[in-house]
Amino acid sequence: MNETFFGIPWVILGGGALVVALIFTFVWPSRKVGAKPSVVRCVILRWFHAMVWALLSIVCFVRAMNISLQSQLTNVFLLAALGLYLTCVVTLVSSNRKPEPEGRRPEAGRPAVGPALVGLPRE
Repeated sequence: MNETFFGIPWVILGGGALVVALIFTFVWPSRKVGAKPSVVRCVILRWFHAMVWALLSIVCFVRAMNISLQSQLTNVFLLAALGLYLTCVVTLVSSNRKPEPEGRRPEAGRPAVGPALVGLPRE
């Protein structure tokens, strides 16, 4: 296995990823959470991005070592990091959606057509 990635040693890349993980441990998008977030959403937005960078640093350090299970270990950690990252992105995007104004929501059992779409009262 190559001991560098684009000429940069894996240990240096792992140290950089570890620094980024530490930064994201203390800095997180608290303003992006919204008014009343659920506990699960707060945990995901608070910790998952830092965990992604921690896993990437582990991958770099494992790549720097010459062990027999290197490929299998890095694949497991990379897939875990990918899953955490996708969960974090989906949660962040869904927490940024603005709720519809009250006047534009259709009543239960009635289709959202006609005057309800423009906020006019129904007849």
